[in-house]
Amino acid sequence: MKKFLLTPFESTLIRGLFALYFYFAYPSLFRVSFDQQPYPHGLAQYVDLTIFGDPNIQIFLYVGVLVALVFYSMGRFMIASLVFLLIATIGPATLLYSQGFINHGSHIFPLVLLGQLLAYTYGFISKHLFPNLINVKRIDSIAFFFSLQMIASVYVASGISKLIASHGEWPLQAPNLAPYVMRDYAEEYYAKLEYGVLERGEWIGHLIIENSEFFVVLFIIALLTELMTFLAVSSRSLAFFVGIGLILMHEGIAWTMNVNFRHNEFIVFLFFILPFLTQRIAMWKLFAKVDSKRITLTSRKTPRFISILNRIPLKLMLCIVVLGLIVQEWYPFSAFPMYANLSPQAHYYFVTDENKKPISTFREFNLPDSAPVKIIRTRLHYHAATALTMKDESDVGKQFLRYLLNIRKPKEPPEYRQLLLWKATISLNNKSIIKQEYPVASIDLP
Repeated sequence: MKKFLLTPFESTLIRGLFALYFYFAYPSLFRVSFDQQPYPHGLAQYVDLTIFGDPNIQIFLYVGVLVALVFYSMGRFMIASLVFLLIATIGPATLLYSQGFINHGSHIFPLVLLGQLLAYTYGFISKHLFPNLINVKRIDSIAFFFSLQMIASVYVASGISKLIASHGEWPLQAPNLAPYVMRDYAEEYYAKLEYGVLERGEWIGHLIIENSEFFVVLFIIALLTELMTFLAVSSRSLAFFVGIGLILMHEGIAWTMNVNFRHNEFIVFLFFILPFLTQRIAMWKLFAKVDSKRITLTSRKTPRFISILNRIPLKLMLCIVVLGLIVQEWYPFSAFPMYANLSPQAHYYFVTDENKKPISTFREFNLPDSAPVKIIRTRLHYHAATALTMKDESDVGKQFLRYLLNIRKPKEPPEYRQLLLWKATISLNNKSIIKQEYPVASIDLP
């Protein structure tokens, strides 16, 4: 912990950069327009969160987020600011995922906020109820250290999920990545109808097949990088090198699979890499350096049970990892099981009109790339308790198409008179790709 004692300059810099980035990222991540939660996720199982889809509430949240971030960056009213920011993130995101699909692009923000809220609440309790608990003068450093553990928990949980789901064989499944790459690029094409996307996916897919041994090595490196992320909480130097590894991993995933985690990359830079750089600058006497040998984080009269608890390393990270593995998905907690078990077959769904002309699910229905396959998978899970049949898939397909019409945003009448749902299957068989498409369901527009 003492390796991460922050100067006032570092605390203000990190809070300010986090607040600035979060403010500009907020609209794209947490502004939702849904007025229903057909498949309640997490907190939505107990609370109606459709209020977060109200345009007036969204304006209130956006203004409130701005005010809270101003106080947050100044280090004022921290508990109140963090509570509001958590409500403004968890509420809309949970409503979004209650549509039947989950992605993991925004989890990092509420986890960081939650870690800091725990720290400042800990400091408040210590100051007002148990004065001998901790040295509250270093509460900013404790909040930073809690955030560091929350971030590390994301990657450690993801690595463990891969080992569990694949029975330890995840690196050997690297060749099976090819169908998933083609699927991901196809999903982007049918979401946005951008030319050249399908061709790039096919090129990268065949590149993986032809260089499967090389990708096995990359998988091993990526898995070890995730599992070893806990080392980042040991020192600024280790955090720096782990952060570089994580960013390189994310960039490799973005180039290969077209799956971007830009927000994670920024958070990793801010909490893993920047403290090392500011420490180097401090050595050049550009601003004051913290003398960790002369600072204590606990009071001299710290209760014995607190002293024993403080000796347990990485308490918060371990708790969040275990919690994520237990609940699997409960925003913002997750086991982060992305691509944890790669089979040689992948599939996706796309929507066309009566002439088989693709319809952009992003522009027409405001759904992200992978939403159709995730929503249909969730609906199939709710629809059939036993083995699925073609009729089950057709029934769910019609439900999905009617759902699309309910959430459609353009005000002008559609040009199409019929919606068709197609399923595409991409299989890897002896280094050959086999692709099949067939219609699943259709509905006529009223």
